[in-house]
Amino acid sequence: MVKCPRASKQKYGYRVGDVLESDAKTVIKYEVEEMGNDPMLDYIGKSFNTNPTLKAISKAIDQCFGSNALAIWLTRKKSQAEEYYGPGEISKIKIPKGAAEVLDLGPDGQLFIYKKQRLSYMHRD
Repeated sequence: MVKCPRASKQKYGYRVGDVLESDAKTVIKYEVEEMGNDPMLDYIGKSFNTNPTLKAISKAIDQCFGSNALAIWLTRKKSQAEEYYGPGEISKIKIPKGAAEVLDLGPDGQLFIYKKQRLSYMHRD
């Protein structure tokens, strides 16, 4: 039985450059099929209490966040964004209401999934 992940308590995240939010299922599929990040399925599957397969996770995303759910990669600190994404203008992003952190890669970033809504830039450094 799918268990929807709790909303994150984290208020802001950082990334370099423009906000890149995309269809949540497309992001996960790309990470697994194109980037070879198969282990992330285990972590995301646990976040939803479902099987660690693309099909099961896609169904869980639809059930918890809707078929047009979005995802965004962010870091917790500005310094991590610079280190991971490279040099550039840093965007401080307000994490959308109800967004759940479904994958935490430490300084390499966190993957948030949320119902489609407008993101808010706080400022750019």
